[in-house]
Parts: sequence; C-alpha cells; structure tokens
Amino acid sequence: MIENLIQELAFSLEKLGTGAYLLVTLVVLLETVVVIGQFIPGSIFLVLIGFLCYMRVFDFSAMMISVFLAHLAGEFANYGIGRYRGRALFHPDSRFFKPRFLDMAESRFQAGGAKLLITGQFLGFLRPFISLAAGAAHYSLIRFFIAMLFGCFLWAAIPLSIGFFFGASWQKAVGHMKDFSLVLLVAIPTAFFSGWCIQRLLAMSGSLYKFLERLNRMIRGSAWYTRLSARHPHVFTFIERRTSLSRNWGLGATFGFACALAVLGVCVAILWDVQTRDNWYHFDLSMVNLLAQLRTPGADKFFLVITHLGTASVVTTVVVLAGLACFFSRQYKSLFVIVGSVVLSMLASEALEVAFRRNRPELALHAITSHGFSFPSGHATVAFALFGSLYYWLWNHPGVLKVRATLAFALLLAAFLVGFSRVYLGVHYPSDVVSGFCLGFAGVLICGTIATNWRRLTDVRRRADIAAAIIMVIYAASAWTYAVMHPIAPPLANASTDSKRSAGALESVAPYLPRASTTLLGFKYVPVTLILAGNIAPAEQVMLGNDWKAVKPADFFTRGMADPVFPAFLQGKPAAITLEQQSKSGRRILRLWRTSVAVSQKPVWVGSIVEQKRSKKWRTIDVYRQTPDIDLAAERLAAELDNFTPRIIKNFRPRGLYHWGNTFFTHGGAVALEL
Repeated sequence: MIENLIQELAFSLEKLGTGAYLLVTLVVLLETVVVIGQFIPGSIFLVLIGFLCYMRVFDFSAMMISVFLAHLAGEFANYGIGRYRGRALFHPDSRFFKPRFLDMAESRFQAGGAKLLITGQFLGFLRPFISLAAGAAHYSLIRFFIAMLFGCFLWAAIPLSIGFFFGASWQKAVGHMKDFSLVLLVAIPTAFFSGWCIQRLLAMSGSLYKFLERLNRMIRGSAWYTRLSARHPHVFTFIERRTSLSRNWGLGATFGFACALAVLGVCVAILWDVQTRDNWYHFDLSMVNLLAQLRTPGADKFFLVITHLGTASVVTTVVVLAGLACFFSRQYKSLFVIVGSVVLSMLASEALEVAFRRNRPELALHAITSHGFSFPSGHATVAFALFGSLYYWLWNHPGVLKVRATLAFALLLAAFLVGFSRVYLGVHYPSDVVSGFCLGFAGVLICGTIATNWRRLTDVRRRADIAAAIIMVIYAASAWTYAVMHPIAPPLANASTDSKRSAGALESVAPYLPRASTTLLGFKYVPVTLILAGNIAPAEQVMLGNDWKAVKPADFFTRGMADPVFPAFLQGKPAAITLEQQSKSGRRILRLWRTSVAVSQKPVWVGSIVEQKRSKKWRTIDVYRQTPDIDLAAERLAAELDNFTPRIIKNFRPRGLYHWGNTFFTHGGAVALEL
C-alpha cells in the first residue's frame, strides 16, 4: 500500500512539471521562515524529495540548487526580521523573549557565531530562532552570509542524499514495507492523534481550575440558586458543599464524578446500540471481517507484541513496580490512583462481561486463542486505566517537561494500539474496545477524584519521570518477552464456508439470499444482481484474461488515491473477490461473496457489478459516476461469459427506482449462472 501511495504521488508531481520544483521551493522557504517553520517538518520533507529524485521525478542537481537557495533566502529573511524588528520582541513582560536572553545571544555570537549558526541548522524547531537572534544581536552580515553558505548547503545536502540513497535500496525494502503497510497506516494517524490529546491535556492542566472558578460563579449567580437557599435550606446546604472551591469534596469532586458518570453513559449508549443492532452493530461486524482480510505476517507479529501490553501479567508487573516506587517515595495519592484505577477497572470489566455475556467474533476470525466473553475488552480497559493513572502520577510531581510529555505520549499511543490490536486479531469488536476505553477512563476519574479530596492521602513532591521511564522500558520488554513465549496461533479454518441450506435449483434458494451490500456503517451501498452456483475459479480466469484486474483486499484504500475501490459488506463480510475493468470512458467493478447456501452440493455465490462513467477530471483526480441501469451491467457481464448459460431469476427484488448511495433502476430480476 505504501508503494502505491508513493507511485501516485510521483505520478502527480511528474504532471506538474516545473511547477513541482516551484512547489518544493515554496515549502522549503516557508519551512525556514520563523513561526511558519514550526509547523512543517523540513528534514523529513527533504528525505522524501531525495527519494523522489532517485525515482527520477526530480533532477537531483536542480533540486539541490533550488532547496539551497530557498533555505538561504529564508534564513536571510529571519536575519532581517531580527535585525530590524527583533529587539522590540525582547522586554521584561514577555514570557519567552526576556532581555537577558538577548544579552546571552550577543555574548554567544561574539564567542563563536559561525559555529553556532552552522550547527544550529540541525536543531529542529530552534533553527529559525537562531538566525532571528543573530539579527537582533546585530551579528555581522558578511560573517552571517559566509556561515549560512556552509550551513544551508549541509542542511540541503544531507537529507536529500539520505533520501536518494534510501531509494537505491527501495526495491529490497518494498517487500518488508508491504508486510507492515497496515501497521504504518494505523500507527501514524494514531500517533498524531495521541500527540494532539497530550497537548490538549497539557493545556487543560493549567486551565481546569479557572474553568471550575467560572462554573462556581455561574452556579452561585443564578436565580434558582437564590430561590433554593430561601425555600429549601437543607438542600441548599448540600449544594453549597458540593459547589465549594475551598473545601474537600466540593466542586472539584462533583465535576470529577460527573465526568466519570458521563463517560460511563457513553459506554451504556454503545451497549444499547449494539443490542438494538444499529450502526455500531454493523460497524463491528464489518470492521472485524475486513481486518481479517488485511492481515499480513509482519503485522501479525507487531500487533501480537502490542496486544500483550494489556495482558494481565504484564500490567500487574507494571502496577507492582509503579506502586513500589510510589510507596518508597511516600507518594500515597499516586499509589492509590495507580492501584485503584487498574483494579477497579478490571473488576468492573469482569463484572460486565459476566452480566452481558456477549460472544466474541466467530472462531474462524481469531488469530490468537482467547477465552471468555467479548464486552467490554479487558485489555483495552486496563491499558487505558494504566495510561490515565501513570499520567496522574507524572503530572502531579516535578520533572523535566519533555520527558513527562514523551512518556505520556508513549503510554497513550500504546493504549490506543492495544485496543486496535484486539480488533485486528479478531477477538474483540470495535465497540468492545471503545467501551473498554470509557471504562478505564472512568476508573481513573473516580480514583483520581477520591485521591485528590481524601485528606489522609498525602504526596511528597519528588521527581517521578525517571522512575516512570524505567518502568516504561520494563513494560515494553515484558510485553515482547511474553509475545516470544506465546507465539501467534495459526488461524482456524473458515467455518463460514460450510453450507447451511441445500436445494436443487437456484430459484429455490433465491428467497434466502441477501439483496444488497452495505457500507462499513451498515448503510445500503450496492445491490446484489448476480447469483452463481459452482466453482468460481473458471469464470474468474476468463475475466482476468479479458482485461479485468484483481483488486486485493489491502488495495481497497490505497490502490489509487484518485480512484479508490471501497469495500462493500454482505452480512458484515467484505467481498471475497473484487475485480475491476478500466476503459477510457469509465470502469466496471465486480464484487463476489460466498454464501452459506448450496445447490446440489455446489456453493452459491452472490455478486454485485456496477458500471461507472468518468464524468470529469480535476487535475490528476478522476471522478466517477455510477450508471443507473444496474440490470444492463449484469447482463453484459453474463454475455461475456459465453462458456456459461445465463438465465434471469425474476422478482428477486421489487421493480422500481432505488435511492441508496446512488440512484438506480431495476426490473427486479437477478442474472443466474451455473458454473
């Protein structure tokens, strides 16, 4: 999948021609300029450009000159800003630009300005500020120019060369990257989301008390609060205590317990949706079956290690180590939150499993052996409880901010990946995992609220980041060791292929066949227009020899960014076979599912074929529109399979106009083929 994405990107850039060079130059210039450059990862971008140079999308020498000149221009822009406007930024009331920082910069540039400028090119987000400080310190323009010639050349040459030489070994790496493409597709967005969550938590940590103050003023200033104090003094006294900011078990405790109750309400809402077989139910079935199709040996090994981060023995090891560290540091509040959150969440998870007794996905989808019931996921519950409790421990004690933020990010990323691994390995549904996250978070909120308001619990303010980092290393090592000791079990035979109903003619089993496929969320997508009985392989070979191409499961989302073939689901299962035929005017897409029905000991398949016309093209993106006559598409396909005799099964669905994902008309019949 990654290879297809890069090929699509290369194809799009080739079409831009000279404009692609201008686009790269503009990105490099913006990346270099102070403030704007904080949001663009320049070195990683240049590695990708170097790789595209190897693929002959760009000329290496021309790109080297373009990047060098753009970066040099950006650095001079930073220098100019600092020289003519930089000193105004430094004043005593500024949070970041203190006058003493300017004095320090002037002394550093006098001692070795050239060395600082050259090495500063590789200091990440600090790089543009160094040039800004050089201008503000009135560093010599000639010396700045000479230093920047060397610094900008090295900054451009090193990442471009790394990307270029990485491309030389690309063909060897393609096989490994294909094996781990799903891991990258899941881990990278999850990492960005985890980082965003940690940033929000950091921002909220300083504003939570201000929010509670505003909430307190809003409650006490309301008219109903005044009336209540006069009419119901006992109720008023109770509310007065619950909304107080100056006493324990006041507004902070009320807010904490209310948040825990709201999170548990989300868990109950998910369970209700699953029980009523609404959108969550269809999403559960579709996602667990789709991921079963997308499995690869490399991804299996990766997610097997990840899933053991939520195993009881591994989590118990971490809790014991963290508890001992808190005990000997006399951090009893943190000790209570860590032990209490994990134990409370685990007990609640076990109780809910026994109470609701939801079965796991079918055994044929299991990649590992797992026992018990499905709702909620115990691994996801304890993983999120562990993240929340260790986050509480880190953020209530001093330490290096970057270390604490990095550890919190790693914990949250691990918790999210543990939940996904349970769905990927086929032992839980997505709703089980999301409910487990809610349950673990609620456990942290409850224990954290109790610990904060319990007077007998005290914490000595000592550093916790070093101990937490050591425990994190042991955590990862324990999961890896456990995965080595418990290798992944071979998948079971697919029991869904066993026929449940047998008859002598296709017409007799037609009433028991599904009529339409659905999207991932259970909405009607494309109709069933084909019924086939027998061995599908001969017909598939005929079509592959007639300009049809197979669309592999992993290619559903990234086969082509311009014209993706999205999966369709029949009773929660994606198509077993997907074929596509492209032409100048459009394309045809055929999806086939094997049912649990048999005719004279022959398996019965149902299919959906749609014709799409290329309606317009925006740059390199093709836009397709489905033709409304779905019956004609099925009849054309049957005519192409001239080795088989087609017939029409009438009244397969009511005749008329349908408004699903696309509007289409049907006379109500289905094309049947005996293979």
